[in-house]
Amino acid sequence: MTTGTLSHLPHRTRVVIAGGGVAALEALLALRADAGQLVDMTLVADTDTFAYRSLQVGEAFGVGHPRRYSLAALAELNDCDGCPSPSNFAASKGKFPLM
Repeated sequence: MTTGTLSHLPHRTRVVIAGGGVAALEALLALRADAGQLVDMTLVADTDTFAYRSLQVGEAFGVGHPRRYSLAALAELNDCDGCPSPSNFAASKGKFPLM
C-alpha cells in the first residue's frame, strides 16, 4: 500500500553561494555536476557581471582585455536562482530572502 508521499526520495537541499567570482562560479558548476537536481542553488552577488581578469595583465601591453559575462545568464544556464543586480542589492540593504 502506498501512502502517496515521496519520503523515500532524498530532500532537496538549499545552497546559497555568496559572491560572483571564480570560486563562486566553480562552486556553482561543481554542485550542479555532482549533486544534480538534489540541490536548489541561489547565487547572491553585489555585482551583475563576472570579470575574467586573467587577461588584464596583458592589457597594458595591448594583448588582452578582461572578458565580462552576465552572472544572471551564467546562473540561468546552470539552473540557479538569484543573482541580484547591484541596484537591487543596495535597495534591499544587502538582505535577500532565501527562496
